[in-house]
Amino acid sequence: MDLPRRRHDEKEDGGPESPRLEWSALAAPTAAAVLVSLPVFMVGTLAVDIRGDVSFSNVALGGLVSIFSGLTALAAFPAGRVVERIGYRLGLVLAFLLAGVALLGPALLAHQWWHLAVGQAVAAGGAALAIPSVQVALVTRIPPERQGVAFGLNMSAVPASILLAGIAVPLVGETVGWRWAFGGAGAVGIGISLAVATSLGNERWTSLPGMREAIHRKPVLLGSGAMFLGLWAVQTVATFAVESGVDSGHSAGSIGYALAVASVGAIAMRIVAGWWADRIGPVRVFLMIPALIVIGAGGIGLLAVGGSFLAVTAGLVVGLGFGWGWNGLLAYGLVRPNPRAAATAASFMMIGGFGGSAVGPIVSGALVSGPGFGAAWTVTALAMVGAAVMTTLAGRDHRLSEVA
Repeated sequence: MDLPRRRHDEKEDGGPESPRLEWSALAAPTAAAVLVSLPVFMVGTLAVDIRGDVSFSNVALGGLVSIFSGLTALAAFPAGRVVERIGYRLGLVLAFLLAGVALLGPALLAHQWWHLAVGQAVAAGGAALAIPSVQVALVTRIPPERQGVAFGLNMSAVPASILLAGIAVPLVGETVGWRWAFGGAGAVGIGISLAVATSLGNERWTSLPGMREAIHRKPVLLGSGAMFLGLWAVQTVATFAVESGVDSGHSAGSIGYALAVASVGAIAMRIVAGWWADRIGPVRVFLMIPALIVIGAGGIGLLAVGGSFLAVTAGLVVGLGFGWGWNGLLAYGLVRPNPRAAATAASFMMIGGFGGSAVGPIVSGALVSGPGFGAAWTVTALAMVGAAVMTTLAGRDHRLSEVA
């Protein structure tokens, strides 16, 4: 399917102005992306506080993240097909409910490790439904000329979740307890998100003739591989940053604030990158992505060195800001050329991303328990370099230029 390649700030003489970005169309998809990510990030940032009630090791902590990520990856493709049938609005509503239960349940009932594991399993169901619903909502409701910044804004939901999880440590976890953080996030998130969801229409996204042939599998599969390695890295950072900082002699609260600052950097990077993507198109974004990843790998290298609070903060800001500021670009670059298979393309990306999120933290947990945090951060930085290679190869597929 041919898509217009005119830049959004250009128009024919006498032609209409470029479509404006409707913020209301972004509200529910972004709220969903934030809420479904909170359970897995909060279990990592609040691990020190949770251990006051529930005993578990670093490997078990990585296992909680792996349960969430592994089940999300397994459910990704079936969930994408379900969303194609039921419509993105119902998909978002179900995602909100499951994520809320995943937060409220542990807050009220968790006294053993497996209680937390059940919460992560429920959260995985919400994430599996949310991600294809979000992608379909964006390509359905956002004009093509504004989809770059829309994907950037929406993908800012993940660092926004890390931001909320980070500030929950000093503001709630260390004051009234981790259960209040989980319970409050679940209750408030469900109320706000469901209210936003009611404002959406319910255009159905059904299978169309030739839909499977529209997917350019090579770049999508390479992008999935890049997501595997990239989310391996970012999930490791989100899960072990606080414990690594405490191990280096810093307080959990101060590292929580540093993680929040890093998350703001990641949000800003995604928005700016998305804005720029609308100017250069979905093919040339593949020149930007590897550069951002390599810079991020350098930031994670700072975490391996450790040391002062300033060095740790710089590592988090660069590692998350640049190292995880590119997944909105990747989604834009892969979904835009496949507009009639958005849910399917997003599912392939989700399989890779959450597969990496499942493998990374448990491997890193084992490294932390063995050689230590330095080895874990070194392997994480190498994973980021691998993601840069994957995205470079994906951008060289000649078929992208035929449709983008």
